[in-house]
Amino acid sequence: MNNMKDIIKEKLESDKEHNYNAILSKINKMEGGKNMKKRYVLIPAFSLILVLVIAIGLNSDIFKNIGGNQVSTGDGTTKAGLKINKLDEMAMGSMDVDIKAVEIEELPEKFDFIQNLKLPDRFKFDLGQMIYTRDSLEKEEYNILHDYLLIYNVNENVPDSIKIAFSEEYEPVRDYFIEHENSKTSKINNTDVTIYQYEKMYIAYFEYNGIKFDVETTGISEEELVTLLGSIIES
Repeated sequence: MNNMKDIIKEKLESDKEHNYNAILSKINKMEGGKNMKKRYVLIPAFSLILVLVIAIGLNSDIFKNIGGNQVSTGDGTTKAGLKINKLDEMAMGSMDVDIKAVEIEELPEKFDFIQNLKLPDRFKFDLGQMIYTRDSLEKEEYNILHDYLLIYNVNENVPDSIKIAFSEEYEPVRDYFIEHENSKTSKINNTDVTIYQYEKMYIAYFEYNGIKFDVETTGISEEELVTLLGSIIES
């Protein structure tokens, strides 16, 4: 950045001297000195404007820092730099799955992002689940480990929750449908994240390090959402 500023400064000084000499040459052919003063004042004023424009352009930051995470900003972003797709309603469905409990310590080591999660202090781990599906509707056995789900709650009297579903092979299953076509995408720590909002719920889809994530939160702020997602993406 400093090298660029030095180059600009040298260029402006060179142009200023060149223009000044050119004006002096013309002045020798003119009668009176009133026009000289007016024309000479315009040059440094224009140079100052040019410097300001260049400086603003060079120092414009296209990212916003939220909790140490880089969030791209631009048209249509919220105060936290997110591009959120607002939902007027949720299309609910049903899931044909079998659920088994799992502890965090039992998860494969490749999911080590769990150790670095940054959740609001009020949330505590509640339970972990393994979601199984069938490889065929004709079969009764739920033999495919489809995805994992971690659930964090505040307490039984507060409905706020954070649910983190993830899988290497499949997109985590949901009991509702969201149309992704033409959805706006945010960028957190240089990773594309598609975020939806329905009332107080945020739903975020993204893929990072070969793992597909589906994060659902209720009762947290945009900044807390960025910090949570950034802790996964930075892991």
